[in-house]
Amino acid sequence: MRRSRTQGFVWIGGGCLFIVVFSLLFFLYPRSQATLIPQILVPFGVVEIVVGVALLLRSRR
Repeated sequence: MRRSRTQGFVWIGGGCLFIVVFSLLFFLYPRSQATLIPQILVPFGVVEIVVGVALLLRSRR
């Protein structure tokens, strides 16, 4: 059970990191707005956070 909880925190942290890095890339560098990389990877970070929350909720039972 402990491993699932740790994995949940890792997924949440990774998702937050993805969102912060690629949001900053999108807003600070105008050239990146022409590419799809930030627009694809920010939702990927959101999915990572959702998976992490699901792991945390599952580990509580």
